[in-house]
Amino acid sequence: MRIGLELSSVCQVRPTGCARYSTSLVTALAALRERSEAPHDLVLLYRLSRWRKRRWCHRPPNLPVRWYQEPLWPPRPPVDLVHGTDVRVPAWRGVARVATIHDVFSLIGEDWFTPAYRERKIAQYRRAARLCHRLVAVSETTRRDFLARVDCPPERLRVVSEGVDPAFAPAGAEAVAALARRRGLPGRYLLYLGSIDRRKNVGRLIGAYARSRVRGELPLVLAGGPGFDGGRIRAEAEALGLAGDLVWLGYAADAELPALYSGAAAFLFPTLYEGFGLPILEAMACGTPVLAGDRGAAPETAGGHAVLADPEDETALAAGIEAVLGLGAAAREAARAHASRFTWEACARGVLAVYEEALGAAGA
Repeated sequence: MRIGLELSSVCQVRPTGCARYSTSLVTALAALRERSEAPHDLVLLYRLSRWRKRRWCHRPPNLPVRWYQEPLWPPRPPVDLVHGTDVRVPAWRGVARVATIHDVFSLIGEDWFTPAYRERKIAQYRRAARLCHRLVAVSETTRRDFLARVDCPPERLRVVSEGVDPAFAPAGAEAVAALARRRGLPGRYLLYLGSIDRRKNVGRLIGAYARSRVRGELPLVLAGGPGFDGGRIRAEAEALGLAGDLVWLGYAADAELPALYSGAAAFLFPTLYEGFGLPILEAMACGTPVLAGDRGAAPETAGGHAVLADPEDETALAAGIEAVLGLGAAAREAARAHASRFTWEACARGVLAVYEEALGAAGA
């Protein structure tokens, strides 16, 4: 049986969370295949529109790559099942179809993106619900929110959680110090990681930090590239007179993240909506206490091991920043144990079970 993984969204210089999901899933599926625990051959699929970005495609050894362009090429589907790891899936006939739904934020907050982006995402969700024999939601929250807003038979949608890479563990002092020297980080800091945009609630986070008692004691490191409304957020932050307290780190590569998390006194992630919220678990796995927003899938992913606060209330967020710094060793160790239950191998096994369902539904 040939399983095609549609990875076109991976072809970018700076991978997003969805791209990391895709590459991690491929790695885990390939490992099961190598151990003869999965009977399927894997084929990596890319749209021809990504040809100019092919240097950034995920191309692990021993896995074939096929380029396609609907409806012209190839004349026959090269696989028996195709999985769109970021919603979009080819509409090939005679093929079982699966797509992963990472979130539905474009259906929830109308001021988090442009109208054109919203319309494009709505069309993708509706197309996936119409075409796919099974859909994978990365959390119960995403499953519930998708079914509430998209016409889709509930029996087609399965929940398979994301995983945490084993690289996310407490980094040694030398690794933390080396990263600090290379990136100009302070010795102790608060950390936010994610795009600088409105949905991630970075503006209110900065306002809450300005209100908190830790301002002046711990700088706030903001790691991530500009997103929707990022320029305005940064301008408003500068108007608060926080120039000496904020570190705009920019994009952080995957290899830097364990040390970046480990060097932080706390990880602050008061997002307005997440479909899963993998950074929450990554920070926990590194032994870093977490403050998260109490909306979307963040509480589900945190599993009771993070300080939660109303992300729209700067006073509550400021209190949360102070509270998360008070979490002791026992709470941090419990959070690490919680994060360790999420693995990419478990994700791959769950996805394989969905494939079997989809193949059965397509055959029927």
